[in-house]
Amino acid sequence: MLNKLLKWTLLAAIWRRYGAALSVLPIALVFIVLIFAIHSDYSEYAQISDNKHMLGWSLLAKWLLVVAVILAYWFHVRRLVAKSKAGSFSKSPRSKVDVEKNGEAVPADDPFANIRQKKRLRSQADIVISEKK
Repeated sequence: MLNKLLKWTLLAAIWRRYGAALSVLPIALVFIVLIFAIHSDYSEYAQISDNKHMLGWSLLAKWLLVVAVILAYWFHVRRLVAKSKAGSFSKSPRSKVDVEKNGEAVPADDPFANIRQKKRLRSQADIVISEKK
């Protein structure tokens, strides 16, 4: 039981960290398999039709396309990582900061601003004590 929980926890942690990259990986792999299949078909066609003078160019095109797919995947993952890092800090609603008169930084949408402006705070215990007097 604990073993399964540990496995699922590890899987969830990996998915949370690398989920965006892992969700695009099957698309890149499909493109690479498709490139290899098309090149294999062309290679067989060239051997059957005895038209081998373009085989070198097709091999070069195959590897250039594979490298292009890998680079596109790499740039896409880097962009996702950069976007998630930038989004977690700069797009946060708490990043909007106002400066009070005494120089302290306070978020603009601070739910406790009205409590800070009170001169005297009364707790629940203070209210009970004042009622008993």
